[in-house]
Amino acid sequence: MKKPKTTYLTKSYRFLKKSETDDLSDLSYEFEKLRQECKFDVYLCRKSDPESKGKIESVVKFVKQNFMENRVYSDDETLNWCGLEWLDRTGNSKIHGTTRQIPAEAFETEREFLRPLPSAVMTGNESICRTVRKDNTILYDSNRYSVPLGTYGVQKEVLIEPKDGILRISTTFGDFICEHTISSSRGMLIKNQNHGRSREEKLDRLLEKADALFDYEVSDFLRRIRIDKNRYARDQFALLETLSVKYGKTPTVEAIHICEQMNLDSAVDVKDYLKNIVPLPEIPIHKIPVSDRKYHVAAEKRSIDVYVKAGGGSQ
Repeated sequence: MKKPKTTYLTKSYRFLKKSETDDLSDLSYEFEKLRQECKFDVYLCRKSDPESKGKIESVVKFVKQNFMENRVYSDDETLNWCGLEWLDRTGNSKIHGTTRQIPAEAFETEREFLRPLPSAVMTGNESICRTVRKDNTILYDSNRYSVPLGTYGVQKEVLIEPKDGILRISTTFGDFICEHTISSSRGMLIKNQNHGRSREEKLDRLLEKADALFDYEVSDFLRRIRIDKNRYARDQFALLETLSVKYGKTPTVEAIHICEQMNLDSAVDVKDYLKNIVPLPEIPIHKIPVSDRKYHVAAEKRSIDVYVKAGGGSQ
C-alpha cells in the first residue's frame, strides 16, 4: 500500500502559506510552526471541487447530523465521553457507503504508515515575527498597532510577544521598542501619540536650546542627560531652564559643574544643590514715595441720601 501523504484542508489554508507576509493570524502562525515541526505537506483543495473537498466535508456533516443533532449534554467532559462511545458504536464501526470498508479496520491497516509525533512540545510562547508596514504599524489579531515614527526605515521586521494583555514589540535582536494594551476589538488602529512625531528630532532641538542657554559651558552634562535619561530628557531640560531663571545662570552652571565632579547627572541633583547651598536672590521691593503729592489724593465722600434715592426709597 502506498504511503499516504495527503492532508485535505479547505481553500482558506491559502492564507496559511503566506508565512512571510504580515497578514497572518496567530492561528496561522502556530499551524505553520506545527507543520514544519511535524514535517508534513499540505495539498489544497481547488475551489468548487466536490470530488476532493467533499471527502472531508462529508465527515464533518456526518458527525454534525448523526452525533450532534438533538443531543443534550451538560458539560464538555460528558460530550467527549459520548463522542467516544458513538465512534466505537457508529462512526468507526459501520461500513462506508463508497469504500465498502469499516473505518476502524482500515485505520489498523494504515497505522503502520503514520509518522510519530515529535518528542519536543511546542509551548506557543515564542516571539512572533511581524513585518513593519510603511505607515509604521504592525498587524496583530486583526488590529494595527503603531511603532515609533521611522521604524519602517531601519526595522523591516520586529518581534511581538503577547502576554497578560500586553503586546510587547522588540527588534529581531530582542531590544525593546514599545508596548501596547491588547485590544479586544477588530479592525482598530491602536496608536501611541508619541509615535506620530519624531521624538528624537525634538529632543535634539531641546538639547541645542538648553546648550545655548548656558553658553555651551555644560554641553557634556546635557548630552549625558539626553542619552542616559532619554525618556525624561524633556522634563530635565525644562527644569534646568527653570533653575536658571530662579537662581541665575552663573550659579546654575557652577552647580552643574559640582554635580559632574560628584558623578551626578540629573537636573534634580542640581536643583537640590541650589536649594540647599545657593540663597535665592533678593527681589527688590519698590516703595511708594509718600512724599510725592500725587499719591495724596482724597477720595470723594457721598452723602447717604444719594444711595437712598438710587434705591428708590425715602429717608
